Amino acid sequence: MGNSPLYLPEGYRDRTHAKTDGIAKTGQVAPTGTVTHVEHWNGSMDATVRPKTVTMKVKATIGADPDPDHVQAIAVFEKATRRLDFARHTGDQAFIMRAEQAMAVASRRLEETQ
Repeated sequence: MGNSPLYLPEGYRDRTHAKTDGIAKTGQVAPTGTVTHVEHWNGSMDATVRPKTVTMKVKATIGADPDPDHVQAIAVFEKATRRLDFARHTGDQAFIMRAEQAMAVASRRLEETQ
């Protein structure tokens, strides 16, 4: 039996139950991404959230150098978008509110740099 108590099976600490939400039987990923819940032997639970990627088309004037402020504003906007998607998956209202505020600030900054 090794290190396991008599009433628990061998290797009980390594046993987990995992469930992934957001993937259809066809393999298609949900528009919001995936969430994998892992339940451990002691009742604790982990979650791995993989939001769907964000894509943007940026059109630059031919021959013009990219504006560093605009490029940074795009990066901040993408980060805020991923954070908001993650917050919506958690369901924590305070986290969602902070993420929505960050998204509003990022959107405003992106508009100002265009």
